[in-house]
Amino acid sequence: MTPLFTVGFGILTSPENPLIFFWTATLYLAAAEFFPTAGDGAALYRPSWRIAGIGILLGLTCLGKYHGFVLGLGLVGFCVQAPYRRALSSPWLLAALILFGLTLFPLWFWNLQHNWISFQFQLSMRFEDAEPSRYSLLNLLGVFLMEIGYLFPTVGLPLWWIAGRSLWQQRQQLGPLPAAKRALLDKKAFLLWVSLPVMLGFTLLGGSQPILPGWPAPGFWGLTILLAEWASQRQALMLRRWLIGTGLCVSTLMLLVSLHVALGIFQKPGQYALLGGFLAPQQDPTTELLDPRSLHQAFKSSPALIAALKNTDFIFTDNLFLAGYIDMAVRPLTQVPVTVFSQDPRGFAFWYSPDQWVGKTALYITSSSFSQQPESLKTFRAYFASVEKIDAVSIRRGGTVTETFNLFVAKQLVQPYFYPY
Repeated sequence: MTPLFTVGFGILTSPENPLIFFWTATLYLAAAEFFPTAGDGAALYRPSWRIAGIGILLGLTCLGKYHGFVLGLGLVGFCVQAPYRRALSSPWLLAALILFGLTLFPLWFWNLQHNWISFQFQLSMRFEDAEPSRYSLLNLLGVFLMEIGYLFPTVGLPLWWIAGRSLWQQRQQLGPLPAAKRALLDKKAFLLWVSLPVMLGFTLLGGSQPILPGWPAPGFWGLTILLAEWASQRQALMLRRWLIGTGLCVSTLMLLVSLHVALGIFQKPGQYALLGGFLAPQQDPTTELLDPRSLHQAFKSSPALIAALKNTDFIFTDNLFLAGYIDMAVRPLTQVPVTVFSQDPRGFAFWYSPDQWVGKTALYITSSSFSQQPESLKTFRAYFASVEKIDAVSIRRGGTVTETFNLFVAKQLVQPYFYPY
């Protein structure tokens, strides 16, 4: 129904995959804990073993992505209201905290050995090099419209409206209510507590810095339950038209986008272009979705690269996002490791020791679009005895070159590459 969920949670391989799986599992167990389908109602709520299970699932969510910590805070916020605050004084909460900490053992043990670098990076370091800018309402509007587009308007607009309406309805909690009405408001409050902090928080952050579509996505995911509850009260004919119309439109658009990514049907020039195309490769963001198979064929067709690989101890690139594509493309031509020499290396700064490459010969692979080649070459020549270009290979889509990769042999690393952390 929505491109954001289909692509972000399903098609692409990213940290969002385990995040949303365990996020959903956590919500399911939490809903079973606070809103049992049978037995005592909310007024007779009694904490159970499920709270300990929530601790485990929440830990697994955090291992997927740090969004899980926000989910945990949302659950605590929901439990502040009566009668669910009993969970905060339950022995099961202590068990949940212990299991949560044990589940997070890989995270905190690794950080303990590396000066808590991942927390430092997420909380401060990733913002240090960013140019200071004023908060922009225009940027915020742009992020809001972008989110509606990724969700698709017939889903995104109702979702925001339902979220706002449900939040406004919570004021009724202040007065006396029938048990059934209060139970419904409690369920809506639960979904708001676990969804709005992520959904609204990252949306507002977009007014000060660029954000990725996947950042607020778990919040939208949780609130689709509220949208479903609203839709269940609509007339069957209206609901059918909404679902079928949205499904047909989204499916058609995703088919066209998929054909463009694969064949370049909107690309100008291009042998598969519809009506001659209109989008030049230089202005087409889909060219950043590199095809490892096409890149492998380009590498395989380069005699200079094949010869250089025989004397190569490791391969490096200067862009974090290129490393994965290059690593997939060079197999099985070689089994040498691929790393990143960059001031934004993320995990590559720790997966390999910079000292282990001293005295070794490397193959430096970079692309014309992703890197700042002159600046990078100047930097790398200070680290190697020599850096020489041996070839340039291109990948094509629809018969047109969409990306060029430059290949360099970097002989004898004379000093370890300096990483910022």
